[in-house]
Amino acid sequence: MRSAAGGGRISGCSVFKESHLFYTKSDLYSVLFVNKVCEYAGIARKAEEMLFFIRFFRPIRNKSVYLQPCPLSKLRCRNEEFCINKPNNFLIRMKIKMFMFAALAAFATLAGCSDDENNDGTGGGGTEDKPVPSEYEVEFKSTSYYSTTVTIKTITENAKFKYYMASFWESDLLKETISGDTPNKIAEGIINYYKLNYGAQGATMQDIFNMLTLDKQLYGVKPQSIPISNLTPDTEYSLVIAGINEEGKIVANGTVATFKTAALPDFEADDCTFDWSFTDTKSTYVTIKFVPSDREVPYFAYVLTRSDYASMFSSNPAELKEKMTSLIAQLSKAFGGSIPEFMNEMRMKGEMDFKLTGLTPETEYVAFVCGMDEYGRPTTDVSVKEFETVKYVASNATTESVKIELFDGDVASTINSSLYPSETFAGGWFLRFSPVFSESCSDVWMILVTDQDLSGKSDGELLVDILSRGNITDQNPVAIPRVQKDITAYTYVVAQTEEGEPGNIFRCEPFEVKESNLGTMDDLFPDANSQNGTASVALSSVGKMRPTTVGAMKVVSVL
Repeated sequence: MRSAAGGGRISGCSVFKESHLFYTKSDLYSVLFVNKVCEYAGIARKAEEMLFFIRFFRPIRNKSVYLQPCPLSKLRCRNEEFCINKPNNFLIRMKIKMFMFAALAAFATLAGCSDDENNDGTGGGGTEDKPVPSEYEVEFKSTSYYSTTVTIKTITENAKFKYYMASFWESDLLKETISGDTPNKIAEGIINYYKLNYGAQGATMQDIFNMLTLDKQLYGVKPQSIPISNLTPDTEYSLVIAGINEEGKIVANGTVATFKTAALPDFEADDCTFDWSFTDTKSTYVTIKFVPSDREVPYFAYVLTRSDYASMFSSNPAELKEKMTSLIAQLSKAFGGSIPEFMNEMRMKGEMDFKLTGLTPETEYVAFVCGMDEYGRPTTDVSVKEFETVKYVASNATTESVKIELFDGDVASTINSSLYPSETFAGGWFLRFSPVFSESCSDVWMILVTDQDLSGKSDGELLVDILSRGNITDQNPVAIPRVQKDITAYTYVVAQTEEGEPGNIFRCEPFEVKESNLGTMDDLFPDANSQNGTASVALSSVGKMRPTTVGAMKVVSVL
C-alpha cells in the first residue's frame, strides 16, 4: 500500500472500506494511480463495452485541408461556437481505451468520497463545501427549437480581469458524467474529465484551457454574446461558467445556467408510397428516379454504405426511421445550416430524377426515401434499396498539369486584402494550386493535399482517398492557407465530366514547403501598378452539400 507525508486516508467509501489506502491530492489527478485503484477495486472490468467517441459515418470530404494531421483537432472550437457535449444515440462506435474509463470511474468514486482533512475550506478556488455567490450572469435569448444566443457578463472586479471557461452540455449528460454539488465543483469536475480523457490523447493543460476559453476569447472585461446552434428540440441544456487560469484552477466563482429548447409542433403523418428505381449507376454516382403516390408530399432521399447501415441501424428500415432525426441533425451540421434550412434545400416534391455523387467505386450502398416534414421527422415509412457502384475507369476528363506555388499570406493580405483577406491568409504561408484541364472537363474537380506519400497506391485506391479525404470545388485556382512549414506536400488532382465521371488521377511532384520555395509578389500580382491578381479561393466545407439542379435533375454530393 502507498502512503505519503501529508496524505489523507480514503474514508466514507464502501469500495475502499478495507483498503487502508493513503493518498495525496495530486494522486487524484494521476491516471496511473487511479488506474491502479481501479484494478484493485475491480472497476476496470466494467469498461469492456464502453463506447465514447462520436464518429461520422463518412468523413466530411470538403473540409479545409491540413497538411499536418492534428491529433488535438477535437479540442478546437470555431471562434463563434461552443462545443456541445451531448449523447449520440447511434453514431457512437469507437471503444474507449480500458484504462481511460477505469481511471474516470475511479476518479468519480474518489471525488465522491468525503475527506475533511483535504478540504482547506477556502472559497473562490472551487473547493468550497457550500455554494458561494457567482461572479457571472448568464442570459439566453431567442431560444428556438434548434438554437439560442447566450450572453455572459461578469459582475465582480475579480472576474472582470480573468479568463473563464464555458462548457455546454445536455443537462442529463452533465449530471450522469460530472459529479459536484456546487458550480465550482462541477467546473473542476469538467476540467478533470478533460484531463483524463484528452490527456491520454496528448493534450496538455494549455490545450484544454484554450478549448474551454475559446482560445482565450472568453475574458471578463466585456460581455460576450455567442450563438449556439444544432440543438435538440424539447431538451434542457446547461452552461457551466467559471473563471480559470492556465493551470486549470478556479479563480472566479462560477455558475451553472440552464435553459430548454422549444418543443416541436404536433407531428402529422402522410399517406404516401414511392415507386423508385436506379436508372444509372457509375463508379462515383448513382441516378435514381422517384415517383411518389402523392405528389404534394415532401420527401427526402439519401445513401449510406451497406456496412454503415448495418452498424448504425441494424439493417432495419424501422430502426432507420426511429433514428432518422439524429441522422438529419448530423447531415445538417455538415451542410452548415439548421435542420429547417437543410430540409428546405434537400426535400423534393413530385416526380424527380435525383443524382447522388461522391460515392466510392466498387462499394455496396443502401439508398432510402421517405416523406419528411420541415423538422427532419419522417412522415411515411422508409423505403430502402441496395446497389453497388462499379469499378473506376478514367473518363476523358483529363487533368493536363497543376502549378503549385507558395506565398507569404501576411504580405499578400497587406497588398490586397480583398483578394487575400487577412482573417484567412495572414499569419503564415499559403499554397496555391492552378490546374489546367481538358475541354471535356466540367468546372467541378477534386484535390487531395497531404503530408503522406501515396505514390504506392493504385489509381482506384487513390480515388477512394480523394473522395473521402479531399476537397471538391468549382473554383480555380484554390489555396490552402497557413500551411505548416518545413514539410513536403503531396498533391493529387482529378477532374470530372459534366455527368460526374472522374478522369485521370494527376499525381503532382512533391512540393517542399520551405523559404527558398516562396514565390514573389510579382508572381502573385503580375500587374504591379494596379496590384491586381487572381483570387485564390481558400478551400472550405461551407455549402459542400448544397444541391444543384441540372435540367430536371437534382444533384447532391454525399458526405
